[in-house]
Amino acid sequence: MNEFNRLQLKSLYNTRDLGGMSTEDGKKIKSGLLYRSGKLHKLPSKTKKMLEQLGINTVVDLRTERERLEKPDTLLNNADYINCPLVCTATPGITYSEKMRHTMAKEGRILYEKYGTADNYMVQMYRHMITDRESVNALKRFFDIVLNAKTAILYHCNSGKDRVGICSMLIELLLGVDKATILRDYIASARFWRKKYFLYKVGLAIAPVTFRFKKILYCIMSTKEMYIEKTIQFLNENYGGAEAYCRKMLGLKDEDFANLKARYLV
Repeated sequence: MNEFNRLQLKSLYNTRDLGGMSTEDGKKIKSGLLYRSGKLHKLPSKTKKMLEQLGINTVVDLRTERERLEKPDTLLNNADYINCPLVCTATPGITYSEKMRHTMAKEGRILYEKYGTADNYMVQMYRHMITDRESVNALKRFFDIVLNAKTAILYHCNSGKDRVGICSMLIELLLGVDKATILRDYIASARFWRKKYFLYKVGLAIAPVTFRFKKILYCIMSTKEMYIEKTIQFLNENYGGAEAYCRKMLGLKDEDFANLKARYLV
């Protein structure tokens, strides 16, 4: 069953259309306008052509500059590329502008000193993505793009589950999708990436790094419902919900919420 309109594209394991998701007031998200995805690195020509045929004219890259340089997107014809890097770390001041092993070494020490468990770390990382000043600025830009787009948008990070998961959660909440559906959409990434994750874990099992770092990386690769569920809970408890959060932190107004629904619901 392809509940969340996964696109069957070679080399893209977690690309899907938000279209068709039902809202609590009986409407649906329009198809062919909002696509979520993992990285678009080294796409086969057939995959590139199929994406172009979807009418995607805006690609929003949520990755850091370092990630973009290491694995640049395959460029789609006639598409604008916009960088909106979200902070994907639980610890302020640490970014992926450094080499990954140095980043993980720092994060690994802090994880056990400050957070205790990898799950606590991941929950804090998600929280940081919606409260960090740089990420809030990126989310402001992201929603400006979503609100003013004239054609289809594809937004992506690395695997399409964490940073893309946050953006999708906010869009879906604002459009009125119920929490249970949002959670299923989030954890669908685990199913779509299952084979790829297995290969990553096999490689990690034989990698010459400590068990502590392996444990961190296993957790970062995982997709657990609690990560997004606790983020929604945080929005409710600290802001009064997603709409109130977007008003306070992103500067969205009544007309923005109305325009969002007018453009993306049917």
